[in-house]
Amino acid sequence: MGGSVRSRRKMFLRAAVVLSALSLPLLADSYPLDGYDYTGIRRLEAFRRVQAGELRGRVLPPGTLLDRNEVQLRLVGVNERLDITEATPRDEYLQNGLNRIFAGLEGDYSVALLDISDPADPRYAGYREGRSYSPGSVGKIVVMVGLFDQLARLYPEFYDRSRVLRETRVTADRFVLTDEHVVPFYDIEANRLFYRQLRIGDVFTLWEWVDHMISPSSNAAASMVWKQVMLMDHFRRAYPVSSARDSTYFYASSKSQLQEAAVRVINQPLWDAGISEGEIHQGSFFTGEGKRVIPRTYSSATPIGLLRFLLKLEQGQM
Repeated sequence: MGGSVRSRRKMFLRAAVVLSALSLPLLADSYPLDGYDYTGIRRLEAFRRVQAGELRGRVLPPGTLLDRNEVQLRLVGVNERLDITEATPRDEYLQNGLNRIFAGLEGDYSVALLDISDPADPRYAGYREGRSYSPGSVGKIVVMVGLFDQLARLYPEFYDRSRVLRETRVTADRFVLTDEHVVPFYDIEANRLFYRQLRIGDVFTLWEWVDHMISPSSNAAASMVWKQVMLMDHFRRAYPVSSARDSTYFYASSKSQLQEAAVRVINQPLWDAGISEGEIHQGSFFTGEGKRVIPRTYSSATPIGLLRFLLKLEQGQM
């Protein structure tokens, strides 16, 4: 192995930081705060004003303050054919480090780790990385992938996808019941920011619903977004539809049809990308009403599946 012990230790620590970040359900508040003009997500403007001292709130750490043009896919045009399989060689230094960290903890932890500090020479290590777990809030990433897949299928032009996200206004219905998470509400004119649980009748743009799903990890928002993905799949370019057509579809269709559609629309993009059902699968809505209307199936994920998803994302293949 090349490089000094000190440099290799630094490399391992960088990789460990990445591992720690990916172990979180979702990275709250990490969306680029200069994105309000582009997306219309009001939370972004609120948090930008907090950082500028124009509004009271929590100051964010530097690592969450990258601008949009600083967020880059590291492996596009560099290592686009790389994949992680059981035959992938393991970096000796990283693997030994993982083995030392988890010695004596067999059965309690699983890790899949890819250091892309050098995009041309990624380094892989794993520890029980094929073990399956309940994905929890990681499943919301699958819902988000399903949404952007539907937009890509319906609208070849990127501008049209952005327009649908920004201009489509979605009113909360019973699918938000129930959720203990709170989300930010921001009145731009009054410069007032407050938090509460989502309620029936709350109105946000589709882009803001996605933001609520990912940033504070709202279960209610995740169920509402998943519902929109199903409506896009069913009504195609007629989306968005009236509340009457919405209700007819969800409350008059057969349970088996709804279950098949719900699983397919969010998992199919992963299958198409080569991520197997055994690696990541989301089959259950995130709220009680969603589960009542649409029968649940199993949800599971493996560390290697999540890592392969992130790898394909960095390669621009998702």
